[in-house]
Amino acid sequence: TAEFLGFTPLASELGTNTFQPSTSAAVPLTITAAATNATLTPSSQSVTAGAVLTLTAKLTSSSGSPVGGVTFLDGSTPLETLTLDATGSAAFSTASLAAGEHAITAQYAANGIYAGSVSPAAAITVTAPNPSLAITHAQIVSLTPSSGSRSEAAVEVTGAPEGTGSVSLLVDGREVAIAPLAIGGPTLFPFSMTGTGIHTLVASYGGSATAAPSASPELETTAYSGGPDFTFLATRTQFAAEASGSGVRVPLSIASVDGWNGTVALSCVSGLPSGYTCRFSPASVTGTGTSLLTIQRTSSAPLAALVLLLPLPLLWIASPRRSRSGRLLSALAIVACLSGCTTVPPPAPQSMQVVSVQAVSGALTHSVQIEFGSPSTHLSR
Repeated sequence: TAEFLGFTPLASELGTNTFQPSTSAAVPLTITAAATNATLTPSSQSVTAGAVLTLTAKLTSSSGSPVGGVTFLDGSTPLETLTLDATGSAAFSTASLAAGEHAITAQYAANGIYAGSVSPAAAITVTAPNPSLAITHAQIVSLTPSSGSRSEAAVEVTGAPEGTGSVSLLVDGREVAIAPLAIGGPTLFPFSMTGTGIHTLVASYGGSATAAPSASPELETTAYSGGPDFTFLATRTQFAAEASGSGVRVPLSIASVDGWNGTVALSCVSGLPSGYTCRFSPASVTGTGTSLLTIQRTSSAPLAALVLLLPLPLLWIASPRRSRSGRLLSALAIVACLSGCTTVPPPAPQSMQVVSVQAVSGALTHSVQIEFGSPSTHLSR
């Protein structure tokens, strides 16, 4: 429609004439979105589990380069959403696909003048590592501020010969750095990470002639932006489960950055072996301070199961054929079992697992990863 707002001129110009407002009749107008075409190109059709696979999406249109975001999907499961660059492209890297067959697509949602589109599926085969190769475990052991918005991630790989193969660092689905596996210490990655909210980091060891690839669990963190913040570190990052069931103790430290003096809450967020529990002493720390994490085996015989069996011995105790002293001794035995039979610890883990530990203070989140498992497993680093 076209709308006239009306006009009343000065009397000296046009006398007393007044022009009233008016609106035209509506004219239908159909806008057709510019068609887009999405394609997806994998770096390889086949990859070993734990190694990095890069998927590049490309959006084209006869009306210029589409803008907005593209979502990568494994079947119907979203993997990551990335922003298209000036050429209409986005590259997503992952090392976390499980062994098996995958159908990956790139889905572009309608944005501005551009219509949505979905790429043809890329068939990806993820194979399990060769069983003749040494098992490895990658872990991000620390993330610390470097300068300004720059950070430094430290990555360790157990089970791999020092100096063999390379390590990649993935941040929010993008491969930001790759470096040879270090000798005599962790592999360090200085990199820039900006933006609010939680960022996801994954480290991948690409494997070697004698060692299999592996990927760390996801590590969640907020970016070091140059303002008040804190660091979160573990004094040690590799532990063998103790056969005695007494657990392992991990010293943790929190330090202030740029005058920060908040309170952090500590928790184990993933990777804890079945039958184990995390305990922090203390569970929260204000300002610079320390906490002791204990990873310990828990009870394996549930009390509920014993309660279900309780009526049987009670009936036996109540039998009129039992003497008074015999009934008393039997009752004491049942009480002792209920108090002690539930403390049998589960067996130690049969392999190493990476436990992610998180410290949260308001909008700030930082994490460390700790390797924990069988006492018979060799810790090479």
